[in-house]
Amino acid sequence: MSIFKAYDVRGKYPEEINEEVAYRIGRAFVLLTRTRDIMIGIDVRTHSPMLRDAFIRGAMEQGADVIDIGLITTCQMISLKTWMNHDTAVMVTASHLDSQFNGFKMLTGVGQYVSEDYGMKHLEKLVTENEFPPSPRKGALKRAQYLETYVKELLKLFTPRKPASVFVADCSNGSIGAELELIANYTGINLRLINNQPDGSFPNHSPNPIKPEAQQQAAAAIKQLGAIGGCIFDADADRVTFLDEQGNPVHPNYAACILTKSILKQHPGNSVAYDLVSSRVVPETITSCGGKPLRTKVGRASVIAEMMKHNAVFGAETSSHIMFRDTSYGEATTLAMLMLIDEIAASNVPMSLLVASYARYPLLPETNYETPDQEGTLKALETEFSDARLETLDGVYFSFSYGWLSARKSNTEPLLRLRAEADTQEQLQELFKRAETVIQQHAGVLSNH
Repeated sequence: MSIFKAYDVRGKYPEEINEEVAYRIGRAFVLLTRTRDIMIGIDVRTHSPMLRDAFIRGAMEQGADVIDIGLITTCQMISLKTWMNHDTAVMVTASHLDSQFNGFKMLTGVGQYVSEDYGMKHLEKLVTENEFPPSPRKGALKRAQYLETYVKELLKLFTPRKPASVFVADCSNGSIGAELELIANYTGINLRLINNQPDGSFPNHSPNPIKPEAQQQAAAAIKQLGAIGGCIFDADADRVTFLDEQGNPVHPNYAACILTKSILKQHPGNSVAYDLVSSRVVPETITSCGGKPLRTKVGRASVIAEMMKHNAVFGAETSSHIMFRDTSYGEATTLAMLMLIDEIAASNVPMSLLVASYARYPLLPETNYETPDQEGTLKALETEFSDARLETLDGVYFSFSYGWLSARKSNTEPLLRLRAEADTQEQLQELFKRAETVIQQHAGVLSNH
C-alpha cells in the first residue's frame, strides 16, 4: 500500500519510509508549494531526527529556508505556523501509530494539509519520478525554541479556574510532557503527569489513547489519587481521550458537549461543527447553548473546511480530534483539557455525572467490515432501509423517527464503517442486525481494525 495517505505520508521505517524517501519529500514539498520558508518539528520516535535531517537537506537543496524547532506536538506546529508567521510547516510523526511507523504531516495554509484533496497525488508523482530541477539558490537552516511562546499564547485564549483536586494527564511518552509542565507552572493547576518522559519506543503502552490497554495506567492513577478526572494524549498530542473520576473513558461526543458549553459561554451565538456520525446529543447541546449546529462529512479536513467556510468557533470529530478557530482551525488538545477542567470545577459535580447528562441515546460503536464490493453493499443497504430518509453526504445515512444508521467507506483504510444510534437499546440492535445481515450477504467480514 502506498505511503501517501488521505491526510499525511505514513509508513514503516525503514522498509517504506526512510532517509532517501524523506529527502525526496523535502524537495517535492518545495516544488509543490513553491515555499521559501518551512518550519519543521519532530515527535519522539527514534528515527524522527534522521527523517527530519533528510527532509531538511532536500528542502534546502530545492531552495527553501528551514527553521527547525525541535521536539513539538502537532498542535504546536499548526498554531505556531500562524503565530510565528511561517509560510509552511512540517511535522515528522506517525501520530498514534506504533513505534515502527513514521511519516510527515505537511501544512501549507490555514488549516490546509497536503492531502488527497490538495496536492498529495502531485507530491507522490514528484517523489516517485525523482527528477528535481536544480535550484538557483540553496536554503539556509536556523534553529529555534517556541514552546514558551506557544504556552503563553494558548493561555491568553483561556485560563481555567483551579479545581479542588488533582487531574491526571498521561503523556504516552510522547512530546506533550514539557508543554503540560509549563501549563501547570503558569496556572497552578494540580496536574499529575505520568509517562511524561519522551521515549520513542513507547515502553508503557500504545501511543493510541483509544485502545483500552492504553487507558489502564491513567485510570489506576485517577482512582489512587482521588482525581477529578484525567486524559491520555497520543504520541503527537493531536488526539486526546478523557477519563472520568472513576477512570472510565468519556465518549468523544460527550466530551464535545462539555467543551461546547464552555466555548459558547465565551463566544455566544457562534457555529460549532460536528461530523455526521456524532450522537444527536451534540447538535441538541449546541442549540441549547445558543450556538448554531454545523454538520459535516467525516474527516478532519471536512470538519475544518466547513469551520472556515462558516467561521465556526469550534469543531469536534468522533475520532477525538478537537479543533478551534483561535488555534488556526487546528487541534489544541491542551486547550480542550483546560476547558474541561474548568467545567468540572464550575459544575461542582463529579465528571461522571456531567457525562451522564449527555448519555441520552444508546450508540453503536464504530464497527468495521472488509467488503469486496463496497458500492454494491451501500446500494443494498439503501434497498433494505427504504423506510428511512436517505442522505448521501458521506456514504449512506438513514434517518428514522427514533434514530439513525450510517455506512460509509473509510477515508484511510479499505473498510466499510458502520455506526448507529437509537432511542432504545432494542431499536439499536434491530438496526444493527438489519445492516449486518445485508453486509454479510455481500461477503462482508467483520474486521478488527
